Amino acid sequence: MYSMIHKNYVFDYRYLLKKISCQKELGIWIRRYVDAHGFLILQNVEGSSDVERSSLFLSQLCSSIGTLVPHNPGKNDFVWQIKCQLSTSALKTFSEHNQHAPLHTDSQYRNQPERFIALMTIRQAHCGGGYTEIVDFRKILEDIKCTAMGSRVVEFIRNESFPIAIPSVFQEYSKPASIQAKLVSVSPLIRYRYDTLKAGLSLIEHGRVAAFHENLDLLDLFIQSSPHRFRFISLPNEITFLDNHRFLHGRSSFTDFNRLLLRTRMN
Repeated sequence: MYSMIHKNYVFDYRYLLKKISCQKELGIWIRRYVDAHGFLILQNVEGSSDVERSSLFLSQLCSSIGTLVPHNPGKNDFVWQIKCQLSTSALKTFSEHNQHAPLHTDSQYRNQPERFIALMTIRQAHCGGGYTEIVDFRKILEDIKCTAMGSRVVEFIRNESFPIAIPSVFQEYSKPASIQAKLVSVSPLIRYRYDTLKAGLSLIEHGRVAAFHENLDLLDLFIQSSPHRFRFISLPNEITFLDNHRFLHGRSSFTDFNRLLLRTRMN
């Protein structure tokens, strides 16, 4: 079951730009809106089928929202292409394949995940798949606390640090392949990706690991079945902005390998 996205979260880029007068001020307005509401969908942006031109537009707009963060430390890969591609990664990131990407947050493997992310559609999938899913973890947390079992899960994930495996493509030479962090905290409210967490649990001592598996599986059930999930197809020249400390996002599987999105991360 999914909820419908209210029109209050959807805006026309050209209308806003005309009303606000300059891109810098528009960026500030977007940041404040996402900070307050968690997400925003911007339609009819100045996109193009030309990836380089669209990447430049996206990076310029997002630079007015916050500080762009590279996907790999020390590099200038501020704009990341999300498309199906051949990969030999042992632990793949979702941007490398066309399979279902369950609800997750970006950069859950970093000590401090970026606050905002932007996803710009260049080519949508024409196969009936590739739907975007998003959900507000605040609402999930409210639901979880309503049951005794859920309250125990929340207590566990607030107090225990989980080892989180780093996807192969983002691992740094001579540095650990995982980090330790609590899944729920003041900031970020939530950091989460089921497969990297499951992979990290191999580092927990045998006598304690069962409790980590049990609570992680229960948390995943609450997240993936939440009635507060939104599901939609992101159209070309459309950008979805998310508060990465509050909202989880995911994607349904697709078979149209021409599907292409661009992503930026900001603080």
